[in-house]
Amino acid sequence: MYRCELCSVVIQPNSPALRVILETRPKVYAERQRANKVRIRGKRKPLHANDPGGRGWEIVRAAKVCRTCHDKWVQEHGTPGAESMALHVYDEPMMDEMQSEG
Repeated sequence: MYRCELCSVVIQPNSPALRVILETRPKVYAERQRANKVRIRGKRKPLHANDPGGRGWEIVRAAKVCRTCHDKWVQEHGTPGAESMALHVYDEPMMDEMQSEG
């Protein structure tokens, strides 16, 4: 049982919670040295691999919504989940500004 964050309707118990992503932002991830442990069969000591970093998207705001609001959101904005973030086109000048700041 939960309350829809868009229309404030109380949802019946045992109903699945549906989520929509309301806002995302681009993110630049820094390179991390020795971030991941890798075990190799037959070796006693784990090796440490580097994480190359990269670019991606962070969810800024998401909402639990009722079925009606979810369906309306999908019709207006497309897919409600993380798949929609893959459709964003990187704004190169904005990404360059972010790298120079951080």
